[in-house]
Amino acid sequence: LRIGTTKLGVAQAGNGGTLIFQTPAITTATTFNVLATREGCSDVQLTQEQTIDAAASISTGLTVGSDATLVCTGTGTNITVASSQTGVSYQLRNNADNSTIGSPVAGNGGTINLPTENLTATTTFNILASRPGCTAEQLTTTRQITIAQPPNLALVVGAVSTSVCAGTATNITIASSEADVSYQLRNDADNSNVGTAMNGNGGVLNLSTENLTASTTFNILATRTGCTSQALNNTVAVTVLDTPDPALTIDISNHTICSGESVSITVRNAQNNVSYQLKNGGSDINAAQTG
Repeated sequence: LRIGTTKLGVAQAGNGGTLIFQTPAITTATTFNVLATREGCSDVQLTQEQTIDAAASISTGLTVGSDATLVCTGTGTNITVASSQTGVSYQLRNNADNSTIGSPVAGNGGTINLPTENLTATTTFNILASRPGCTAEQLTTTRQITIAQPPNLALVVGAVSTSVCAGTATNITIASSEADVSYQLRNDADNSNVGTAMNGNGGVLNLSTENLTASTTFNILATRTGCTSQALNNTVAVTVLDTPDPALTIDISNHTICSGESVSITVRNAQNNVSYQLKNGGSDINAAQTG
């Protein structure tokens, strides 16, 4: 066996069958020929030559990343390979058992995406790189994707007070708030934010309605990293009451009386659902009356 006129290894004697020659390590495309020698005859080169193409080695140190490291259960992401090699195909695998995920993706000299498919558990991935003529090799870096559960939407939502006077506020409450979820109070009419979001604390959370001028129904948007934000199932309605009218007319039956007698004091157009109490300075007189 020769490269050009350079002999390689040890000559082998013909045996009427097949001879096998082992080439040295090849790093570039190389053409080999075979020289036949018989005692008493001139050396003869066999007519056929064989050219071996040396494929570039597989780089196993490529940067492996992902579009996200935390995703909500039932969703997926992409594992990324930067500076992928042209001529190499990349197969995503579950690192636990090397089971394949999806189909191999051909390298293109840039970054390629390998979809994880939808996930229900935290999973570590590896990537097997293959090139024709080379032994497949696993890239050095693995990538873990952590799974988050969606927020609990069935939490109990209430209010410190469901009726307030115009120009005052109350707190909307969330029982058993989740520690890694943020909660945003919203006006249910148009989902506009009310105040700023608050992080759950594992207990009761209070979200201020701010001062109200009209009866309002509120909802709460729950957000956990990696998951789609969703409104809690329960809404709360807060009724805004008018401030009692201080300018109502008060009449008296008689301005001058004998000592020991009493008079009637009348409030005209008393408002519904308002309680009126006659007072003498700071002291109440008789029972309050409701308009």
